[in-house]
Amino acid sequence: MSLIKCFLLILGLFLSVSTSFAQTFNTTNLYPEKLNIQAKVHYISDGTEHLSFNEIKAIPPTKWTKLPNGDILNMGYTKDITWIRIDIKNTNPETNNWLFHINYTLLDSLDAYLQKPDRTWKEIHTGRGLPFDSRGEIKSHQFAFRLNLPDSNTYSCFFKVHTKGPLIFPITVKQETAFQQSMMDSHLYYGIYCGALVIMIFYNLFVFITLRDSNYLYYLLSIICTVGIFMTVAGFSFKYLFPESVWWNMYFTRIFMGLVVMATGSFALNFLEIKKYIPWTGYLLKGIMIASIIAIILVVTDIRPSATNSVVSLQTISLLITGILAWRKGNRYARFYVFAWTFYLLGGSLITLRNAGILPVNLFTTHGAEIGSAMEVMLLSLALSDRYRIIKQEKEALQEKNLRIQQKHNEELEKKVQERTIKLSEANEELNQINEELNTTLETVQAQKEQISAQHDNIRKQALQLEEAYSSIQSSINYAKRIQEAKLPQLNNIKKAFPNSFVFFRPRDHVSGDFYWFAEVKGKKLIAAVDCTGHGVPGAFMSMIGSELLNEVVKQRKILQADLILNHLHLGISQTLRQKETANRDGMDMAICIWDEENNTLQYAGAKNPMVYMNEGEMHEIKGDKMPIGGMQNEENCLFTLHEIKIDKPCHIYIYSDGFQDQFGGDEGRKFMSKRFKQLLFKNHELPMEDQHQILSHTFEQWLENENHNELQIDDVLVIGFQVEPVKVLHNS
Repeated sequence: MSLIKCFLLILGLFLSVSTSFAQTFNTTNLYPEKLNIQAKVHYISDGTEHLSFNEIKAIPPTKWTKLPNGDILNMGYTKDITWIRIDIKNTNPETNNWLFHINYTLLDSLDAYLQKPDRTWKEIHTGRGLPFDSRGEIKSHQFAFRLNLPDSNTYSCFFKVHTKGPLIFPITVKQETAFQQSMMDSHLYYGIYCGALVIMIFYNLFVFITLRDSNYLYYLLSIICTVGIFMTVAGFSFKYLFPESVWWNMYFTRIFMGLVVMATGSFALNFLEIKKYIPWTGYLLKGIMIASIIAIILVVTDIRPSATNSVVSLQTISLLITGILAWRKGNRYARFYVFAWTFYLLGGSLITLRNAGILPVNLFTTHGAEIGSAMEVMLLSLALSDRYRIIKQEKEALQEKNLRIQQKHNEELEKKVQERTIKLSEANEELNQINEELNTTLETVQAQKEQISAQHDNIRKQALQLEEAYSSIQSSINYAKRIQEAKLPQLNNIKKAFPNSFVFFRPRDHVSGDFYWFAEVKGKKLIAAVDCTGHGVPGAFMSMIGSELLNEVVKQRKILQADLILNHLHLGISQTLRQKETANRDGMDMAICIWDEENNTLQYAGAKNPMVYMNEGEMHEIKGDKMPIGGMQNEENCLFTLHEIKIDKPCHIYIYSDGFQDQFGGDEGRKFMSKRFKQLLFKNHELPMEDQHQILSHTFEQWLENENHNELQIDDVLVIGFQVEPVKVLHNS
């Protein structure tokens, strides 16, 4: 109740000052006879955008529009430049302390041309788009211009006005003492308004620190934004906080209007318990909050200066509807919330209709939003207090209910304890009987334990035997690995022959069925990628056979043509494994390249395995013959195809086994596939060979290990890449 009393006291004081301020507002009309001032106001806006002051003066009176006596010029939202002409006459020259007072701060550009007694012109260029010091002799948060009317002649004054918001020009003529009094009334009015909101700020800050309830924090932020908005609209922020910052004066209000949307939206989501009562409105409010961020961007970039105004209007209506729906759904503390936003919506509607030119400019259309916001702030404080009271009552009722339930449970528990005690006595007798039976069973278990211990010793001996056998097998495999590695060509020899080259070799097991082979005979450089049947130890045996046969065919028999090498290798495998007698089907897939620097030609022949080469930014593929080396095919029909390429420009060559492209992995556990593998080679073929090797290794590791699952390597992997380029050979004459 104390908060309600405080609210009523502040509201009464606020309304009483508002009434006093209204009286002042209504008596500062431009034309009251008692002021001894005669004035006629005309305005023009069409076609004046590029006219100078001298051109404006020359416009005949018939083209100016006369403003009826007592009316206030309200052009609504317009992008046109408006000129106002005031012909003024002092009928009592004994009093010459008059000034123009424009009680509206949101004019971006305001140029005043005041005629002096010698018929020259005094020019003042100001507006909220210029620093505060531009306001001339009278440094007020509103606009005021001192007049010099020493005689009863008629003087002309011109005002050039332009603004991105609603163009309202509430000009009055006052004596300077009356103007000072009105400024004091304005300071008092806004002082009480800000004082009330500051009280609410500190009150809710104290409650937030005490209760740690986020509702008070969001509410506190909305009040701070509200104070910033109205103090800037009134002109006090520009005068006292940032008089030199034109940018802040132009955009402060609009930015904070976007921020107040986010603060009030967050408050509504928490305070009204949207997820519990009306979940769908939560998406609406979150959408408007996102729109407010976009609106702030549109405002500061001058794409749409009124964007935040539109979002605030939409937010106000949405919050009111949301509060009403929550109230109807049973949220008891939504009632003050609805009243608060009703007042805020009414106040905002008054100023919106005034800006559109529908309602006249008066106290309530000028300060309706401030009055509505003040009442909204106070009513929301009551809503928070009411919510806390209801939650406290519900908590006390729940505690009382829990206490009654606990007492009932205690009575039932005591009864159950008595019943349980009787049952335990009966169970104790049964346990004694069971104990005797367990003793008998224990003796049996002891005998079984001795038998199990003997069996355990036997198992341990067998485990030691298996461990010794495994160690022996592992040693043999490691030895076989060393032998296979010794048979493989040294990489530095390949690097010497092909400086730009790499070999990506990754066996599945310790030993591999894939192997690479290299030889340099009679000035020709031969390199091959071979995939033998099987992997592990069987594949390693086949790789040893293949390596020896290649050395025999090339190094001993000097066969240096790619297709003939494969043909002879096929016969050698068939004879070595006696495949006709044993029906053995083992063999190998192979791709071999022969680089002849003297003739700048590259030979290729393939048994199932292709060759891919990149030349002038294009990728080419030569597929191998669709038959392996070895196996049961007819030897007479087993003739491999020779492919010869003339190298006239640098060329990147790649030969490989099928291990990489057949590997399962990735997010879906599928094969890498040939197309993806060739795209990977093409994408990186212009990089240094060492970088290509690292990319292949990294890509293979990532393919095996991903977020969804990890795959095991299913086959040996071999990729060979090298670069050849034409060589100019000098022949001795």
